[in-house]
Amino acid sequence: MSYIDLGTYSTNNSRGRRSSLKLPKLTKLLKRLLLLFPLACVVFFTFFWLRAPAGTVLGKFRAASGSVISHMLPGSPRLKQEDGVTNILLIGIDRRSSVPYTYQGIDGAVVHNGFLADTIMVASVNSAAHRVSLLSLPRDLWVTIPAYGDLQKQYSKINAAHALGDRFSNEENGGILLVKEVVEEIADIPIHYWARIDFEGFEKGVDAVEGVDILVERSFDDYMFPRLGFENAAWEQRWEYVHFDTGVQHMDGATALKYARSRHAYGPEGTDFARAQRQQNVIIALKNKVISSETLFSVTKIKALYGAVANNLKTDIELSEIPYFFSLAQDLALEEIKTYSLTDQESRLLTTPADISLYGNAWVLIPTAGSNNFSEVQEYVKKALY
Repeated sequence: MSYIDLGTYSTNNSRGRRSSLKLPKLTKLLKRLLLLFPLACVVFFTFFWLRAPAGTVLGKFRAASGSVISHMLPGSPRLKQEDGVTNILLIGIDRRSSVPYTYQGIDGAVVHNGFLADTIMVASVNSAAHRVSLLSLPRDLWVTIPAYGDLQKQYSKINAAHALGDRFSNEENGGILLVKEVVEEIADIPIHYWARIDFEGFEKGVDAVEGVDILVERSFDDYMFPRLGFENAAWEQRWEYVHFDTGVQHMDGATALKYARSRHAYGPEGTDFARAQRQQNVIIALKNKVISSETLFSVTKIKALYGAVANNLKTDIELSEIPYFFSLAQDLALEEIKTYSLTDQESRLLTTPADISLYGNAWVLIPTAGSNNFSEVQEYVKKALY
């Protein structure tokens, strides 16, 4: 399995000549890709396929044309899926550009920093039902973290799985792979692909398309939004005040990130369900902006999208699999995205425990069916995605 990091591709094709692609063809190519994953393209996949110049990727296809053609033949392997469904794990990590992924410790050994997963979603493409679904998992969900690398089996919030996997495993992308294992276990579904982005990549991606328009359904105030760079300051200095008014608001990258991340608002917007819904709304709004004609017909914006996330996005989708994303984009009408959340108040799948001392005195969510009993969650997920 190869891992794709946007910063690793040269701007030349395999023969050393700069690839060229006429704008109409480029536009058609990009639109097919974007329509395939209108939710994931927003933050995670779009920017991989929109990297500039786009001819680089096409050059790699031409250089490996035999492999690509063999994938297109009847009976050859296609995109990973189960019962016509392809599931993609989407992770947004709590990392700033000022903090490295790794550093050299006092004894000279390389030490892995651990970054929490601030956002965990599953983007599900159901080719049989011709629809895309977006499932949000709350970061405070209490789960079993399996033994992994030098890590012993333990219990923790699901958002810690990414940090633990990176810190206690020497495996590349250990954090992502540990989150993948946990999600597969609690949801009882296969994860076929994954993608990860950090805060900086998200902000720059929104700014690259000159902001997004978000319908704020309820005004809210949050007096405890984390201040950037004040994580280790005195408690009273760690927070800033954010406010959002009801109605359509045009947001730049920093504002959209605050809107999506806010966790301590007064009233209904302070719930995990509201936070998940806001994150999904931001993703959909950014999708709409990316596939708009003002973006697709702007070479400047397309290049800006690449520059925004070149070093902030990773995914395990392989080049040889991309032709099938083209094919799916042609077959599926993805105008609407079905959104789901485990904190949906109507489903009542999760609850807060009566005795938090059993959970490290932390505010957590556990299955209503009982601690570590995810049977109802699994039934809900399968009905939603399959």
